[in-house]
Parts: sequence; structure tokens; C-alpha cells
Amino acid sequence: TRNMLETALVFPSELESAHSKKRDTFVIEKLEKTLFFLKKISYFYVAEKVFGLSTFFAVDVWVLSFLTFSMIGYVASFIITATSLQVLCVVLAAIRIFEVLIYLIFTMLFAQRKKGTADLRSYRRWLILLVSNYLEIILWFGMFYSILFTAGSLKNHSEHYAIAILRESLAFMVANSTGTLGEFSKLSLLTVTIQNFVGLFLTLVVATRVNSLLPRLKSSDTSES
Repeated sequence: TRNMLETALVFPSELESAHSKKRDTFVIEKLEKTLFFLKKISYFYVAEKVFGLSTFFAVDVWVLSFLTFSMIGYVASFIITATSLQVLCVVLAAIRIFEVLIYLIFTMLFAQRKKGTADLRSYRRWLILLVSNYLEIILWFGMFYSILFTAGSLKNHSEHYAIAILRESLAFMVANSTGTLGEFSKLSLLTVTIQNFVGLFLTLVVATRVNSLLPRLKSSDTSES
């Protein structure tokens, strides 16, 4: 009885910790469940369920196909003038951008724990797909700015509209600006702000992955070893 009393008096925190060990944090579990739910708001989730697209080859084709679609969308944005078609293009592109972010975050945080290291076919392949996603995002946002320019929501101070907007979209990925676009409406500023956040995140991810693949340099100077 004495030992039980001493245990209760001297080690209450240890006993509580032992009983609540599985509840000491909830962030990872909640984030994983949230991302898993958000993954359902994507084209790939539907394609995966309907057509069973789950192979590495299918993912490669998927990513490169959408990169091609973004190129087509950017060019088409200078031709399409119907408001309904412009809105449709924006909605479809926005869902795709959302898909890229959710799947990227999920892969970075939970793919290894869920399926093991084989879930990544190779780091070089992942880098190639990341760069493809990066270029795709630039083109989608370029399409947004082209449509906003057509709608009069911003001004383009360059005569070479297509090149200027694409270059500005690239600059916005690192929260920078060439000054080509100006006189932004509230919607245009919101679009730029969203791209700044998305772009900085993707830039950090790509830069980190490139750095991890660079060969380690060895110095012959023993004092530097």
C-alpha cells in the first residue's frame, strides 16, 4: 500500500504520460486526414478511381499532359473572348493548381510512411515532375493574367503581350515583379498574392530537391575535412 501511495504522489506525471502517450499530439493525424480529404477534390482522384491510374507511367503521362494543356490554355487565353469560356478555363486551371499543391504536400509528408520508400520511383524522376509542375503553374497563372488583361482588370505596359505576361508570371513565382503589369484591380492583386504564396512554396521545394541531388564536393585540404 505504501508503494502504491508513493507512486501516486511522486510519479503522477509519469502515470498520466503513460495513459495519454497516444494523445500527446494531434497535428500530424489531423493534417493527414485533411490532406486525404482534399485529395478527393482533384482530377487525378477521379481518374484513379474510374480508370485505375496508379502506375508510375500513368503519373508521368498525367503530369506531362497537363503541362501541355497549360501551354495550350495560355495561348488560347489570347484568343478566347467569351466570358463563359474564360471563367471555365479559370475554374479548371484553379482545380489543377490546387491538385498539384495537395498531392505534393501529401507526398512530401506522408508517402514514405504510408507506402515505404518505393513510393518514389526515383528522386531524379520526382525532380523532373516537380519542374514540370513548376512550369505548368507559371503558365496557368499567365493564363489568368491574360484573361484579366482582356477583362480590363490590369494594364500591360509592353507591346509584346504574350512574352511580357509570361515573364511577369515567372517573376511572381518568387514574389518579384518586372513592372510590366500594373494598375491592378482587387481581383488581380488577389491573384498575384496567391501566386506569390504558391510560387515561394514550390520554389523552395524545387531548390531543396536540386540541392539534395548535387554531388558532394571533397576537398584535398585536410584542414577543411
